[in-house]
Amino acid sequence: MKLTASYVKVGNDGGIGAYSIQQLYSPAPGFPFGGQSSFVADRTITDPLLTPEFTTTFEAGVALGFLKNRITLDASFQTFNTIDQITSIGTSAASGLSNARINVGETKGIAYEIDLGIEVIRTQDIKWNVNVGYYASDNEVVKVSDQASQVSLGGFTGFAEVFAIEGQPFPVIQTNAYERDPQGRVVIDAATGNPIEASGLKIAGRTTPKYTVNFNTSFTYKSFTLQATMDYRTGHVFYSDTKSNLTWSGHAVETAQGGRGAFIFPNSSVEVSPGVYEANTSVPSGGTSAGSYINFFNDYRGIGENHVLDATAFKVRELSLRYDMDKDLLRNTFITGVAISATARNPFIVLPAENRGYNDPESGFSTGNAQGITTQAGNYPPTRTFGLGVNLTF
Repeated sequence: MKLTASYVKVGNDGGIGAYSIQQLYSPAPGFPFGGQSSFVADRTITDPLLTPEFTTTFEAGVALGFLKNRITLDASFQTFNTIDQITSIGTSAASGLSNARINVGETKGIAYEIDLGIEVIRTQDIKWNVNVGYYASDNEVVKVSDQASQVSLGGFTGFAEVFAIEGQPFPVIQTNAYERDPQGRVVIDAATGNPIEASGLKIAGRTTPKYTVNFNTSFTYKSFTLQATMDYRTGHVFYSDTKSNLTWSGHAVETAQGGRGAFIFPNSSVEVSPGVYEANTSVPSGGTSAGSYINFFNDYRGIGENHVLDATAFKVRELSLRYDMDKDLLRNTFITGVAISATARNPFIVLPAENRGYNDPESGFSTGNAQGITTQAGNYPPTRTFGLGVNLTF
Protein backbone atom coordinates (compact mmCIF):
# COMPACT_ATOMS: atom_id res chain seq x y z
CA MET A 1 0.00 0.00 0.00
CA LYS A 2 1.19 3.48 -0.82
CA LEU A 3 -0.41 6.75 0.29
CA THR A 4 0.28 10.00 -1.52
CA ALA A 5 -0.62 13.65 -1.10
CA SER A 6 0.43 16.78 -2.93
CA TYR A 7 -0.20 20.50 -2.92
CA VAL A 8 0.78 22.36 -6.07
CA LYS A 9 0.44 25.94 -7.24
CA VAL A 10 1.24 26.60 -10.89
CA GLY A 11 1.33 29.89 -12.78
CA ASN A 12 0.58 30.38 -16.46
CA ASP A 13 1.13 33.36 -18.73
CA GLY A 14 -1.54 32.26 -21.20
CA GLY A 15 0.92 32.24 -24.10
CA ILE A 16 1.06 36.05 -24.14
CA GLY A 17 3.93 37.26 -26.33
CA ALA A 18 6.46 39.95 -25.52
CA TYR A 19 4.59 42.67 -27.44
CA SER A 20 1.03 41.45 -26.97
CA ILE A 21 0.06 44.21 -24.55
CA GLN A 22 1.31 46.92 -26.94
CA GLN A 23 -0.98 48.65 -29.44
CA LEU A 24 0.46 47.45 -32.74
CA TYR A 25 -0.31 48.71 -36.24
CA SER A 26 -0.17 46.87 -39.55
CA PRO A 27 -0.27 48.06 -43.21
CA ALA A 28 -3.77 48.79 -44.43
CA PRO A 29 -4.82 46.97 -47.60
CA GLY A 30 -5.39 48.92 -50.79
CA PHE A 31 -5.13 52.55 -49.73
CA PRO A 32 -3.03 54.49 -50.35
CA PHE A 33 -0.25 53.14 -52.55
CA GLY A 34 -1.11 49.51 -51.96
CA GLY A 35 -0.94 49.87 -48.20
CA GLN A 36 2.68 51.02 -48.05
CA SER A 37 2.07 54.23 -46.12
CA SER A 38 -1.22 53.65 -44.30
CA PHE A 39 -1.63 51.66 -41.10
CA VAL A 40 -4.50 50.38 -38.99
CA ALA A 41 -4.63 49.31 -35.35
CA ASP A 42 -4.86 45.64 -34.44
CA ARG A 43 -8.48 44.67 -33.70
CA THR A 44 -7.35 41.98 -31.24
CA ILE A 45 -6.02 43.47 -28.01
CA THR A 46 -4.63 42.23 -24.71
CA ASP A 47 -5.41 43.94 -21.43
CA PRO A 48 -2.22 45.87 -20.49
CA LEU A 49 -3.00 45.12 -16.81
CA LEU A 50 -3.18 41.37 -17.44
CA THR A 51 -1.91 39.21 -14.56
CA PRO A 52 -0.77 35.56 -14.63
CA GLU A 53 -3.40 32.92 -13.96
CA PHE A 54 -2.72 30.56 -11.07
CA THR A 55 -4.06 27.07 -10.45
CA THR A 56 -3.87 25.59 -6.97
CA THR A 57 -4.37 21.82 -6.66
CA PHE A 58 -4.58 19.48 -3.69
CA GLU A 59 -4.56 15.75 -4.41
CA ALA A 60 -4.63 12.70 -2.16
CA GLY A 61 -4.40 9.11 -3.36
CA VAL A 62 -3.90 5.50 -2.43
CA ALA A 63 -2.30 2.67 -4.42
CA LEU A 64 -3.00 -0.93 -3.41
CA GLY A 65 -1.50 -4.17 -4.69
CA PHE A 66 -2.81 -7.67 -3.96
CA LEU A 67 -1.58 -11.21 -4.71
CA LYS A 68 1.86 -10.08 -5.83
CA ASN A 69 0.28 -7.28 -7.86
CA ARG A 70 -2.05 -9.59 -9.74
CA ILE A 71 -4.70 -7.07 -8.68
CA THR A 72 -3.96 -3.35 -8.33
CA LEU A 73 -6.24 -0.52 -7.29
CA ASP A 74 -5.35 3.17 -7.53
CA ALA A 75 -7.71 5.90 -6.36
CA SER A 76 -7.30 9.65 -6.05
CA PHE A 77 -9.30 12.69 -5.05
CA GLN A 78 -8.46 16.17 -6.25
CA THR A 79 -9.64 19.72 -5.60
CA PHE A 80 -8.56 22.61 -7.79
CA ASN A 81 -9.01 26.35 -7.93
CA THR A 82 -7.97 28.69 -10.73
CA ILE A 83 -7.91 32.48 -10.48
CA ASP A 84 -7.41 35.19 -13.10
CA GLN A 85 -7.93 32.83 -16.02
CA ILE A 86 -6.64 34.24 -19.31
CA THR A 87 -9.00 33.87 -22.25
CA SER A 88 -10.17 35.64 -25.40
CA ILE A 89 -13.67 37.07 -25.32
CA GLY A 90 -15.94 38.56 -27.96
CA THR A 91 -16.42 42.33 -27.88
CA SER A 92 -19.06 44.77 -29.00
CA ALA A 93 -18.77 45.73 -32.66
CA ALA A 94 -19.17 49.34 -31.55
CA SER A 95 -15.76 49.13 -29.86
CA GLY A 96 -13.99 48.60 -33.18
CA LEU A 97 -12.42 45.41 -31.79
CA SER A 98 -12.97 41.78 -32.75
CA ASN A 99 -11.90 40.23 -29.41
CA ALA A 100 -9.82 40.89 -26.32
CA ARG A 101 -7.68 38.80 -24.01
CA ILE A 102 -8.46 39.42 -20.36
CA ASN A 103 -8.49 37.84 -16.92
CA VAL A 104 -11.94 36.34 -16.32
CA GLY A 105 -12.18 35.55 -12.66
CA GLU A 106 -12.17 32.25 -10.85
CA THR A 107 -13.23 28.60 -11.18
CA LYS A 108 -13.13 25.73 -8.72
CA GLY A 109 -13.84 22.03 -8.87
CA ILE A 110 -13.27 18.48 -7.72
CA ALA A 111 -12.29 15.29 -9.52
CA TYR A 112 -12.23 11.57 -8.70
CA GLU A 113 -10.23 8.84 -10.41
CA ILE A 114 -10.21 5.08 -9.86
CA ASP A 115 -8.10 2.58 -11.79
CA LEU A 116 -8.42 -1.18 -11.40
CA GLY A 117 -5.85 -3.51 -12.92
CA ILE A 118 -6.22 -7.31 -13.05
CA GLU A 119 -3.71 -9.81 -14.36
CA VAL A 120 -6.33 -12.38 -15.31
CA ILE A 121 -3.95 -15.04 -16.61
CA ARG A 122 -0.23 -15.40 -15.95
CA THR A 123 1.39 -18.56 -17.36
CA GLN A 124 4.50 -19.20 -19.40
CA ASP A 125 2.59 -19.06 -22.69
CA ILE A 126 -0.45 -16.94 -21.88
CA LYS A 127 -0.72 -13.51 -20.26
CA TRP A 128 -3.89 -11.43 -20.08
CA ASN A 129 -4.05 -8.01 -18.41
CA VAL A 130 -7.14 -5.83 -18.03
CA ASN A 131 -7.24 -2.23 -16.80
CA VAL A 132 -10.45 -0.26 -16.17
CA GLY A 133 -10.43 3.39 -15.17
CA TYR A 134 -13.20 5.74 -14.07
CA TYR A 135 -12.83 9.52 -14.00
CA ALA A 136 -15.42 12.10 -12.92
CA SER A 137 -15.07 15.84 -12.54
CA ASP A 138 -17.27 18.74 -11.59
CA ASN A 139 -16.31 22.39 -11.78
CA GLU A 140 -18.00 25.72 -11.24
CA VAL A 141 -17.39 29.28 -12.36
CA VAL A 142 -17.12 31.24 -9.13
CA LYS A 143 -16.59 34.67 -10.67
CA VAL A 144 -16.33 36.11 -14.16
CA SER A 145 -15.49 39.76 -13.54
CA ASP A 146 -16.53 42.79 -11.53
CA GLN A 147 -18.54 44.00 -14.53
CA ALA A 148 -20.35 40.85 -15.67
CA SER A 149 -21.65 37.50 -14.45
CA GLN A 150 -21.07 35.78 -17.80
CA VAL A 151 -18.82 36.11 -20.81
CA SER A 152 -18.95 34.62 -24.31
CA LEU A 153 -15.95 32.48 -25.29
CA GLY A 154 -16.92 32.08 -28.95
CA GLY A 155 -19.36 30.44 -31.32
CA PHE A 156 -22.26 31.71 -33.42
CA THR A 157 -23.37 35.00 -31.88
CA GLY A 158 -26.95 34.99 -30.63
CA PHE A 159 -27.48 31.47 -31.87
CA ALA A 160 -25.09 28.95 -30.32
CA GLU A 161 -22.30 30.27 -28.11
CA VAL A 162 -19.99 28.90 -25.44
CA PHE A 163 -20.02 30.83 -22.17
CA ALA A 164 -18.42 31.07 -18.77
CA ILE A 165 -21.33 31.78 -16.42
CA GLU A 166 -21.19 32.28 -12.68
CA GLY A 167 -22.65 29.31 -10.81
CA GLN A 168 -22.44 27.02 -13.86
CA PRO A 169 -19.88 24.40 -14.99
CA PHE A 170 -17.08 25.66 -17.21
CA PRO A 171 -17.82 25.96 -20.04
CA VAL A 172 -21.49 25.71 -21.05
CA ILE A 173 -23.26 26.23 -24.35
CA GLN A 174 -26.18 28.65 -24.72
CA THR A 175 -28.57 28.77 -27.67
CA ASN A 176 -31.73 30.51 -28.71
CA ALA A 177 -34.65 28.23 -27.86
CA TYR A 178 -38.41 27.70 -28.00
CA GLU A 179 -40.88 29.09 -25.51
CA ARG A 180 -42.03 26.26 -23.25
CA ASP A 181 -44.93 25.79 -20.86
CA PRO A 182 -44.47 24.73 -17.19
CA GLN A 183 -44.47 21.07 -18.33
CA GLY A 184 -41.62 21.67 -20.75
CA ARG A 185 -43.74 21.43 -23.91
CA VAL A 186 -43.02 23.70 -26.89
CA VAL A 187 -45.65 26.45 -27.14
CA ILE A 188 -47.27 26.71 -30.61
CA ASP A 189 -48.74 29.91 -32.03
CA ALA A 190 -52.38 28.91 -32.59
CA ALA A 191 -52.69 31.34 -35.50
CA THR A 192 -49.68 30.24 -37.55
CA GLY A 193 -48.81 26.78 -36.25
CA ASN A 194 -45.22 27.89 -35.72
CA PRO A 195 -43.35 27.29 -32.45
CA ILE A 196 -42.79 30.49 -30.49
CA GLU A 197 -39.16 31.53 -29.95
CA ALA A 198 -38.24 32.51 -26.39
CA SER A 199 -36.35 35.70 -25.68
CA GLY A 200 -32.62 35.57 -24.97
CA LEU A 201 -30.35 32.55 -24.84
CA LYS A 202 -30.90 29.42 -22.75
CA ILE A 203 -28.30 27.06 -21.26
CA ALA A 204 -28.23 23.81 -23.25
CA GLY A 205 -25.63 21.98 -21.14
CA ARG A 206 -21.95 21.61 -20.32
CA THR A 207 -19.52 20.92 -23.14
CA THR A 208 -16.93 18.81 -21.32
CA PRO A 209 -17.48 15.18 -20.22
CA LYS A 210 -18.70 14.64 -16.68
CA TYR A 211 -17.71 10.96 -16.64
CA THR A 212 -15.07 9.01 -18.54
CA VAL A 213 -14.53 5.24 -18.44
CA ASN A 214 -11.30 3.86 -19.91
CA PHE A 215 -10.65 0.24 -20.82
CA ASN A 216 -7.26 -1.20 -21.79
CA THR A 217 -6.42 -4.83 -22.33
CA SER A 218 -3.45 -6.86 -23.50
CA PHE A 219 -3.57 -10.57 -24.38
CA THR A 220 -0.38 -12.49 -25.17
CA TYR A 221 -0.19 -16.04 -26.46
CA LYS A 222 3.38 -17.19 -27.02
CA SER A 223 4.71 -14.77 -29.66
CA PHE A 224 1.42 -12.99 -30.43
CA THR A 225 0.15 -9.95 -28.51
CA LEU A 226 -3.27 -8.33 -29.03
CA GLN A 227 -3.87 -4.93 -27.43
CA ALA A 228 -6.92 -2.65 -27.30
CA THR A 229 -7.55 0.84 -25.92
CA MET A 230 -11.06 2.32 -25.70
CA ASP A 231 -13.10 4.81 -23.68
CA TYR A 232 -16.64 5.98 -23.02
CA ARG A 233 -17.41 9.67 -22.38
CA THR A 234 -20.74 11.13 -21.38
CA GLY A 235 -22.52 13.91 -19.50
CA HIS A 236 -22.03 16.70 -22.05
CA VAL A 237 -23.49 18.15 -25.25
CA PHE A 238 -22.32 19.86 -28.44
CA TYR A 239 -23.77 21.99 -31.23
CA SER A 240 -23.77 20.40 -34.70
CA ASP A 241 -23.57 22.86 -37.59
CA THR A 242 -23.79 19.92 -40.01
CA LYS A 243 -27.23 19.01 -38.68
CA SER A 244 -28.32 22.63 -39.07
CA ASN A 245 -27.26 22.71 -42.72
CA LEU A 246 -28.89 19.37 -43.47
CA THR A 247 -32.14 20.65 -41.97
CA TRP A 248 -32.68 23.66 -44.20
CA SER A 249 -31.84 21.63 -47.31
CA GLY A 250 -34.40 18.95 -46.40
CA HIS A 251 -31.90 16.15 -45.73
CA ALA A 252 -32.37 15.83 -41.96
CA VAL A 253 -34.76 13.20 -40.62
CA GLU A 254 -36.96 15.86 -38.98
CA THR A 255 -37.93 17.23 -42.40
CA ALA A 256 -39.72 13.96 -43.22
CA GLN A 257 -42.27 14.41 -40.42
CA GLY A 258 -45.87 14.11 -41.51
CA GLY A 259 -44.86 12.77 -44.92
CA ARG A 260 -43.48 16.23 -45.76
CA GLY A 261 -46.76 17.90 -45.09
CA ALA A 262 -48.59 19.51 -42.17
CA PHE A 263 -47.90 17.75 -38.86
CA ILE A 264 -48.43 18.16 -35.12
CA PHE A 265 -45.18 19.42 -33.61
CA PRO A 266 -43.92 16.77 -31.12
CA ASN A 267 -44.42 17.49 -27.42
CA SER A 268 -46.16 20.80 -28.02
CA SER A 269 -48.96 22.77 -26.39
CA VAL A 270 -51.25 25.71 -27.13
CA GLU A 271 -52.09 28.56 -24.76
CA VAL A 272 -55.89 28.51 -24.48
CA SER A 273 -56.04 31.36 -21.97
CA PRO A 274 -53.41 33.48 -20.21
CA GLY A 275 -51.10 31.07 -18.40
CA VAL A 276 -53.23 28.00 -19.24
CA TYR A 277 -51.83 25.44 -21.70
CA GLU A 278 -53.28 22.31 -23.25
CA ALA A 279 -51.58 19.55 -25.23
CA ASN A 280 -51.56 20.41 -28.93
CA THR A 281 -53.68 17.96 -30.89
CA SER A 282 -55.24 20.16 -33.56
CA VAL A 283 -52.92 23.03 -34.56
CA PRO A 284 -50.67 21.77 -37.41
CA SER A 285 -47.20 23.04 -38.22
CA GLY A 286 -45.54 23.13 -41.62
CA GLY A 287 -48.32 24.81 -43.58
CA THR A 288 -50.27 23.37 -46.50
CA SER A 289 -47.87 23.87 -49.42
CA ALA A 290 -44.34 22.92 -50.37
CA GLY A 291 -43.23 26.54 -50.01
CA SER A 292 -44.64 26.91 -46.50
CA TYR A 293 -43.09 23.60 -45.48
CA ILE A 294 -39.66 24.77 -46.68
CA ASN A 295 -40.10 28.08 -44.88
CA PHE A 296 -41.00 26.23 -41.67
CA PHE A 297 -37.73 24.31 -41.70
CA ASN A 298 -35.77 27.41 -42.60
CA ASP A 299 -37.11 28.83 -39.34
CA TYR A 300 -36.46 25.49 -37.59
CA ARG A 301 -32.83 25.72 -38.65
CA GLY A 302 -32.55 29.14 -36.98
CA ILE A 303 -33.28 27.73 -33.48
CA GLY A 304 -30.00 26.62 -31.98
CA GLU A 305 -31.50 24.16 -29.49
CA ASN A 306 -32.69 21.99 -32.40
CA HIS A 307 -29.08 21.21 -33.25
CA VAL A 308 -27.63 20.57 -29.78
CA LEU A 309 -26.87 16.87 -29.48
CA ASP A 310 -25.80 14.42 -26.81
CA ALA A 311 -22.00 14.25 -26.99
CA THR A 312 -21.80 10.75 -25.49
CA ALA A 313 -19.40 8.54 -27.44
CA PHE A 314 -17.80 5.12 -27.13
CA LYS A 315 -14.54 4.97 -29.06
CA VAL A 316 -12.07 2.21 -29.74
CA ARG A 317 -8.95 4.34 -29.85
CA GLU A 318 -6.48 1.67 -30.95
CA LEU A 319 -6.25 -2.01 -31.81
CA SER A 320 -2.93 -3.69 -32.46
CA LEU A 321 -1.67 -7.18 -33.16
CA ARG A 322 2.05 -7.93 -32.83
CA TYR A 323 4.14 -11.00 -33.60
CA ASP A 324 7.65 -11.33 -32.13
CA MET A 325 9.76 -13.85 -34.00
CA ASP A 326 11.40 -16.58 -31.95
CA LYS A 327 14.97 -15.46 -31.26
CA ASP A 328 16.23 -19.00 -31.81
CA LEU A 329 15.41 -18.54 -35.50
CA LEU A 330 17.74 -15.52 -35.60
CA ARG A 331 20.63 -17.13 -33.76
CA ASN A 332 23.01 -17.28 -36.76
CA THR A 333 22.10 -13.84 -38.16
CA PHE A 334 23.16 -10.29 -37.36
CA ILE A 335 19.53 -9.47 -36.40
CA THR A 336 18.62 -9.85 -32.73
CA GLY A 337 14.86 -9.25 -32.99
CA VAL A 338 12.03 -9.07 -35.52
CA ALA A 339 8.52 -7.78 -34.73
CA ILE A 340 5.67 -7.56 -37.21
CA SER A 341 2.64 -5.48 -36.24
CA ALA A 342 -0.73 -4.34 -37.55
CA THR A 343 -2.36 -1.27 -36.02
CA ALA A 344 -5.74 0.44 -36.38
CA ARG A 345 -6.46 3.83 -34.79
CA ASN A 346 -10.04 5.00 -34.27
CA PRO A 347 -11.44 1.93 -36.05
CA PHE A 348 -14.83 2.03 -34.27
CA ILE A 349 -17.08 4.69 -32.77
CA VAL A 350 -20.58 4.33 -31.32
CA LEU A 351 -22.73 7.47 -31.07
CA PRO A 352 -26.23 8.12 -29.68
CA ALA A 353 -29.15 7.56 -32.06
CA GLU A 354 -29.80 11.32 -32.32
CA ASN A 355 -26.30 11.89 -33.68
CA ARG A 356 -26.69 10.26 -37.08
CA GLY A 357 -23.05 10.70 -37.96
CA TYR A 358 -23.43 14.49 -38.14
CA ASN A 359 -20.23 15.29 -36.28
CA ASP A 360 -17.62 13.72 -34.08
CA PRO A 361 -18.31 15.27 -30.64
CA GLU A 362 -14.58 15.81 -30.16
CA SER A 363 -14.20 17.94 -33.28
CA GLY A 364 -14.50 21.69 -33.02
CA PHE A 365 -13.72 25.00 -34.62
CA SER A 366 -11.40 26.14 -31.83
CA THR A 367 -8.51 24.76 -29.79
CA GLY A 368 -9.24 27.29 -27.05
CA ASN A 369 -12.00 27.51 -24.46
CA ALA A 370 -14.87 27.58 -26.96
CA GLN A 371 -15.31 23.81 -26.90
CA GLY A 372 -18.61 22.26 -27.96
CA ILE A 373 -19.18 23.99 -31.30
CA THR A 374 -18.65 21.94 -34.45
CA THR A 375 -18.87 23.47 -37.91
CA GLN A 376 -19.62 22.00 -41.31
CA ALA A 377 -16.75 23.69 -43.12
CA GLY A 378 -13.24 24.72 -42.14
CA ASN A 379 -12.49 21.63 -40.02
CA TYR A 380 -10.55 18.52 -40.84
CA PRO A 381 -12.78 15.45 -40.55
CA PRO A 382 -11.92 12.79 -37.96
CA THR A 383 -9.51 10.23 -39.35
CA ARG A 384 -9.26 6.45 -39.15
CA THR A 385 -5.83 5.01 -39.88
CA PHE A 386 -4.49 1.52 -40.48
CA GLY A 387 -0.87 0.50 -40.60
CA LEU A 388 1.52 -2.41 -40.98
CA GLY A 389 4.99 -2.33 -39.52
CA VAL A 390 8.18 -4.36 -39.30
CA ASN A 391 10.66 -3.61 -36.52
CA LEU A 392 14.19 -4.98 -36.80
CA THR A 393 16.65 -4.93 -33.90
CA PHE A 394 20.38 -5.26 -34.57
